[in-house]
Amino acid sequence: MLARWRAAWAARQNEALERRGFTQRVDHRSLAVRRRKALERGDRVAAATLDRAPEIHVGPKDRKASRQQAPKSKIRLVGRNLKKGKRPLRYDLIDHGSRREWNMRTLRRNAKAYGRLVARTETTLARMRQRLQRYDRVLKLHSLHRLPRRRSQPVDVVDLVFSPASRYEHVRKRRAQLLWMIDQLDRLFLALLGIRESQLTRNTEWANRLRRRSHLLAPPVLGRYRVKPRSL
Repeated sequence: MLARWRAAWAARQNEALERRGFTQRVDHRSLAVRRRKALERGDRVAAATLDRAPEIHVGPKDRKASRQQAPKSKIRLVGRNLKKGKRPLRYDLIDHGSRREWNMRTLRRNAKAYGRLVARTETTLARMRQRLQRYDRVLKLHSLHRLPRRRSQPVDVVDLVFSPASRYEHVRKRRAQLLWMIDQLDRLFLALLGIRESQLTRNTEWANRLRRRSHLLAPPVLGRYRVKPRSL
Protein backbone atom coordinates (compact mmCIF):
# COMPACT_ATOMS: atom_id res chain seq x y z
CA MET A 1 0.00 0.00 0.00
CA LEU A 2 2.80 2.43 0.87
CA ALA A 3 4.59 1.60 -2.38
CA ARG A 4 1.41 2.39 -4.35
CA TRP A 5 1.01 5.65 -2.43
CA ARG A 6 4.57 6.68 -3.21
CA ALA A 7 4.12 5.86 -6.92
CA ALA A 8 0.84 7.81 -7.07
CA TRP A 9 2.39 10.80 -5.30
CA ALA A 10 5.34 10.83 -7.73
CA ALA A 11 2.94 10.68 -10.69
CA ARG A 12 0.90 13.62 -9.39
CA GLN A 13 4.04 15.62 -8.67
CA ASN A 14 5.39 15.01 -12.18
CA GLU A 15 2.07 16.08 -13.66
CA ALA A 16 2.22 19.32 -11.66
CA LEU A 17 5.82 19.94 -12.77
CA GLU A 18 4.85 19.38 -16.40
CA ARG A 19 1.90 21.77 -16.15
CA ARG A 20 4.17 24.46 -14.74
CA GLY A 21 6.72 23.97 -17.52
CA PHE A 22 9.52 22.44 -15.42
CA THR A 23 11.78 19.80 -16.95
CA GLN A 24 12.69 18.16 -13.65
CA ARG A 25 11.00 14.89 -12.73
CA VAL A 26 10.90 12.87 -9.51
CA ASP A 27 11.15 9.12 -9.04
CA HIS A 28 9.87 7.34 -5.94
CA ARG A 29 12.13 4.33 -6.46
CA SER A 30 15.51 3.94 -4.76
CA LEU A 31 18.80 4.43 -6.59
CA ALA A 32 19.53 0.69 -6.46
CA VAL A 33 16.20 -0.25 -8.05
CA ARG A 34 16.52 2.41 -10.74
CA ARG A 35 20.06 1.27 -11.53
CA ARG A 36 18.93 -2.37 -11.82
CA LYS A 37 16.11 -1.38 -14.18
CA ALA A 38 18.55 0.67 -16.28
CA LEU A 39 20.86 -2.32 -16.63
CA GLU A 40 17.94 -4.54 -17.62
CA ARG A 41 16.99 -2.25 -20.49
CA GLY A 42 20.66 -1.84 -21.52
CA ASP A 43 21.07 1.83 -20.57
CA ARG A 44 24.57 1.73 -19.10
CA VAL A 45 24.89 5.52 -19.06
CA ALA A 46 21.92 5.90 -16.72
CA ALA A 47 23.14 2.96 -14.64
CA ALA A 48 26.55 4.59 -14.18
CA THR A 49 25.03 7.88 -13.02
CA LEU A 50 22.82 6.03 -10.52
CA ASP A 51 25.72 4.09 -9.00
CA ARG A 52 26.18 6.34 -5.98
CA ALA A 53 25.44 6.46 -2.27
CA PRO A 54 22.10 8.09 -1.37
CA GLU A 55 21.77 11.15 0.80
CA ILE A 56 19.69 11.53 3.94
CA HIS A 57 16.52 13.60 3.73
CA VAL A 58 16.76 16.95 5.51
CA GLY A 59 13.34 18.29 6.39
CA PRO A 60 12.20 21.87 6.95
CA LYS A 61 12.62 21.64 10.72
CA ASP A 62 16.29 20.78 10.40
CA ARG A 63 16.79 23.47 7.74
CA LYS A 64 15.28 26.06 10.09
CA ALA A 65 17.15 24.79 13.12
CA SER A 66 18.22 27.16 15.83
CA ARG A 67 21.10 29.45 14.95
CA GLN A 68 22.35 29.42 18.52
CA GLN A 69 23.73 25.89 18.25
CA ALA A 70 24.53 23.54 15.41
CA PRO A 71 21.94 20.72 15.27
CA LYS A 72 23.17 17.32 16.41
CA SER A 73 21.45 14.01 15.96
CA LYS A 74 19.93 12.39 19.00
CA ILE A 75 17.61 9.60 20.06
CA ARG A 76 13.96 10.28 19.26
CA LEU A 77 10.82 8.40 20.15
CA VAL A 78 8.77 7.64 17.05
CA GLY A 79 5.74 5.55 16.17
CA ARG A 80 2.85 4.53 18.35
CA ASN A 81 2.25 1.00 19.56
CA LEU A 82 -0.66 0.26 21.88
CA LYS A 83 1.32 -2.34 23.82
CA LYS A 84 4.93 -1.17 23.69
CA GLY A 85 4.40 2.55 23.12
CA LYS A 86 6.84 4.58 21.10
CA ARG A 87 10.13 3.07 19.95
CA PRO A 88 13.52 4.83 20.09
CA LEU A 89 15.13 5.77 16.78
CA ARG A 90 18.91 6.19 17.02
CA TYR A 91 19.60 9.05 14.65
CA ASP A 92 23.05 9.40 16.19
CA LEU A 93 23.94 5.93 14.85
CA ILE A 94 22.40 6.63 11.44
CA ASP A 95 24.16 9.83 10.41
CA HIS A 96 26.95 10.00 13.07
CA GLY A 97 26.60 13.67 13.93
CA SER A 98 24.06 15.53 11.85
CA ARG A 99 22.27 15.04 8.58
CA ARG A 100 24.08 17.94 6.98
CA GLU A 101 27.51 16.54 7.84
CA TRP A 102 26.42 13.09 6.65
CA ASN A 103 25.28 14.50 3.30
CA MET A 104 28.52 16.43 2.87
CA ARG A 105 30.59 13.31 3.50
CA THR A 106 28.42 11.31 1.11
CA LEU A 107 28.65 13.94 -1.61
CA ARG A 108 32.44 14.11 -1.30
CA ARG A 109 32.74 10.32 -1.57
CA ASN A 110 30.43 10.25 -4.59
CA ALA A 111 32.36 13.04 -6.31
CA LYS A 112 35.66 11.26 -5.67
CA ALA A 113 34.34 7.96 -7.07
CA TYR A 114 32.94 9.67 -10.15
CA GLY A 115 36.25 11.47 -10.62
CA ARG A 116 38.03 8.11 -10.86
CA LEU A 117 35.44 6.89 -13.38
CA VAL A 118 35.86 10.04 -15.45
CA ALA A 119 39.64 9.55 -15.55
CA ARG A 120 39.34 5.89 -16.60
CA THR A 121 36.77 6.73 -19.27
CA GLU A 122 38.95 9.49 -20.65
CA THR A 123 41.94 7.13 -20.88
CA THR A 124 39.84 4.51 -22.68
CA LEU A 125 38.54 7.11 -25.12
CA ALA A 126 42.08 8.24 -25.92
CA ARG A 127 43.15 4.67 -26.72
CA MET A 128 40.10 4.08 -28.91
CA ARG A 129 40.69 7.29 -30.85
CA GLN A 130 44.27 6.22 -31.51
CA ARG A 131 43.01 2.89 -32.82
CA LEU A 132 40.46 4.72 -34.99
CA GLN A 133 43.23 6.83 -36.51
CA ARG A 134 45.15 3.64 -37.31
CA TYR A 135 42.13 2.14 -39.06
CA ASP A 136 41.56 5.36 -41.02
CA ARG A 137 45.18 5.36 -42.14
CA VAL A 138 44.92 1.78 -43.37
CA LEU A 139 41.70 2.42 -45.28
CA LYS A 140 43.12 5.58 -46.81
CA LEU A 141 46.19 3.73 -48.08
CA HIS A 142 43.99 1.02 -49.49
CA SER A 143 41.74 3.52 -51.27
CA LEU A 144 44.74 5.27 -52.83
CA HIS A 145 46.41 1.94 -53.77
CA ARG A 146 49.57 3.18 -52.11
CA LEU A 147 51.70 0.92 -49.95
CA PRO A 148 53.86 2.17 -47.08
CA ARG A 149 57.58 2.13 -47.80
CA ARG A 150 58.93 3.41 -44.49
CA ARG A 151 60.47 0.85 -42.18
CA SER A 152 59.23 2.84 -39.21
CA GLN A 153 55.61 2.04 -40.16
CA PRO A 154 53.83 -0.08 -37.45
CA VAL A 155 53.86 -3.77 -38.17
CA ASP A 156 50.10 -4.19 -37.78
CA VAL A 157 49.45 -1.47 -40.37
CA VAL A 158 51.81 -3.11 -42.87
CA ASP A 159 50.16 -6.48 -42.32
CA LEU A 160 46.72 -4.99 -42.89
CA VAL A 161 47.78 -3.20 -46.07
CA PHE A 162 49.38 -6.32 -47.58
CA SER A 163 46.43 -8.52 -46.58
CA PRO A 164 43.73 -9.57 -49.09
CA ALA A 165 40.65 -7.47 -49.83
CA SER A 166 38.50 -9.43 -47.36
CA ARG A 167 40.73 -8.11 -44.58
CA TYR A 168 39.76 -4.54 -45.44
CA GLU A 169 36.10 -5.39 -45.00
CA HIS A 170 36.96 -6.62 -41.55
CA VAL A 171 38.73 -3.31 -40.85
CA ARG A 172 35.63 -1.39 -41.96
CA LYS A 173 33.40 -3.42 -39.65
CA ARG A 174 35.78 -2.94 -36.75
CA ARG A 175 35.89 0.79 -37.49
CA ALA A 176 32.08 1.00 -37.42
CA GLN A 177 32.00 -0.87 -34.09
CA LEU A 178 34.70 1.40 -32.75
CA LEU A 179 32.74 4.51 -33.75
CA TRP A 180 29.69 3.19 -31.91
CA MET A 181 31.76 2.45 -28.80
CA ILE A 182 33.34 5.91 -28.89
CA ASP A 183 29.89 7.49 -29.16
CA GLN A 184 28.67 5.50 -26.14
CA LEU A 185 31.77 6.38 -24.13
CA ASP A 186 31.40 10.06 -25.04
CA ARG A 187 27.86 10.00 -23.67
CA LEU A 188 29.07 8.18 -20.58
CA PHE A 189 31.93 10.66 -20.09
CA LEU A 190 29.61 13.68 -20.29
CA ALA A 191 27.07 12.05 -17.96
CA LEU A 192 29.73 11.15 -15.38
CA LEU A 193 31.23 14.61 -15.61
CA GLY A 194 27.82 16.19 -15.09
CA ILE A 195 26.88 14.07 -12.07
CA ARG A 196 30.32 14.69 -10.54
CA GLU A 197 29.87 18.44 -10.91
CA SER A 198 26.38 18.24 -9.41
CA GLN A 199 27.73 16.35 -6.39
CA LEU A 200 30.46 18.95 -5.90
CA THR A 201 27.93 21.76 -6.28
CA ARG A 202 25.62 20.28 -3.66
CA ASN A 203 28.55 19.80 -1.30
CA THR A 204 29.51 23.45 -1.79
CA GLU A 205 25.94 24.53 -1.08
CA TRP A 206 25.93 22.61 2.21
CA ALA A 207 29.33 24.05 3.13
CA ASN A 208 28.11 27.59 2.40
CA ARG A 209 25.07 27.03 4.60
CA LEU A 210 27.26 25.92 7.47
CA ARG A 211 29.61 28.85 6.86
CA ARG A 212 26.74 31.34 6.88
CA ARG A 213 25.40 29.81 10.05
CA SER A 214 28.78 29.99 11.80
CA HIS A 215 29.08 33.61 10.68
CA LEU A 216 25.68 34.36 12.20
CA LEU A 217 26.62 32.56 15.39
CA ALA A 218 29.81 34.60 15.84
CA PRO A 219 29.02 37.79 17.80
CA PRO A 220 30.27 41.02 16.26
CA VAL A 221 33.33 42.72 17.67
CA LEU A 222 33.35 46.47 18.39
CA GLY A 223 36.78 47.73 19.38
CA ARG A 224 38.12 45.68 22.29
CA TYR A 225 34.74 44.39 23.44
CA ARG A 226 32.63 41.57 22.03
CA VAL A 227 28.93 42.33 21.75
CA LYS A 228 26.62 39.77 23.25
CA PRO A 229 24.11 38.52 20.63
CA ARG A 230 20.49 39.24 21.22
CA SER A 231 18.16 36.36 21.84
CA LEU A 232 15.99 35.36 18.87
